[in-house]
Amino acid sequence: MVIKPRVRVKFPWRLKVGNYSWIGESAWIDNLDWVEIGEHCCLSQAVYLCTGNHRWDKETFDLETRPVVLEDHCWVSTRATLLPGTIL
Repeated sequence: MVIKPRVRVKFPWRLKVGNYSWIGESAWIDNLDWVEIGEHCCLSQAVYLCTGNHRWDKETFDLETRPVVLEDHCWVSTRATLLPGTIL
């Protein structure tokens, strides 16, 4: 596994990374929920993985979280944003 400089991970205990994967510079893993990155994956520079969002349609503005799963051999392009519940 390769983790480049300036990578941010909100909760490391909610992150699983497979063998031979790469997390590029300035990636932000905002993991209020689980993030699973498979084997032989590449997260390019400045990728943002988001696992939570607020319910704008409710007065209480409740927080909702859903995991993000990147299956083996995924490539997420530079500055891409993946939203809660994404499976690639």
